Amino acid sequence: MKNDTQLKKNGNKQQILPRVFTPLAEPLSKNFQELYDNQMITLPKIRSKNSNAKRKQCYNEHEFCNYHRQRGHDTNTCKNLKHIIQDLIDNEDLEVDITRC
Repeated sequence: MKNDTQLKKNGNKQQILPRVFTPLAEPLSKNFQELYDNQMITLPKIRSKNSNAKRKQCYNEHEFCNYHRQRGHDTNTCKNLKHIIQDLIDNEDLEVDITRC
């Protein structure tokens, strides 16, 4: 999975550019369900609730992510899922009709 930045060579220098995401006509949650139903994505391991990992400031007990199958953030705001979908688009495994966006 790519991170939020990409390197661009400019002569002898490298410039860090933010990743450009393709606009989607449907919310991430709907895209997730279709991709999962069609076996185009796999789900990550569920982290242990007893994990000593620090919870991020953006953690919200009232939100649930279907991709991670855990509380903490909403599926529609899942950064990992957003990158996975963009990777599928970049690799031409997923076509997006940008006229619907």
